[in-house]
Amino acid sequence: MTNLLFQKKPLRVLMVPDYRNGNPYQTLLKNALQDCVVDVHFPNGYRRVFPLYRAIKSSEKPIHVLHINWLEAYLRGRNKLLYVVYALKFLLDLLLVRLAGTKIVWTIHDQLEHESLCPNI
Repeated sequence: MTNLLFQKKPLRVLMVPDYRNGNPYQTLLKNALQDCVVDVHFPNGYRRVFPLYRAIKSSEKPIHVLHINWLEAYLRGRNKLLYVVYALKFLLDLLLVRLAGTKIVWTIHDQLEHESLCPNI
């Protein structure tokens, strides 16, 4: 297995979800990673069905790493059953990303989202 940090071409990272408007964290992280020859991208729009996999597959150049910052954009639902459906859809989306050969990094800002209806899920 080759180490992605030591490749000659820039490491291409897709950072999701895109919360740059309300939070400076992602812009600051992107700027810092550019100094390390990392090319950071953000998804264009939101796709309902498998948004992560589709964002990776629709990229003009291969995405090496999917960097997830927050989960609440993908885990929704007004009741537990709907929340479980979204959670399963999210897990399947992640599986498709991995099967496509893309690494996944999750920066855990909070173990539980602040307003979670289903913290055990």
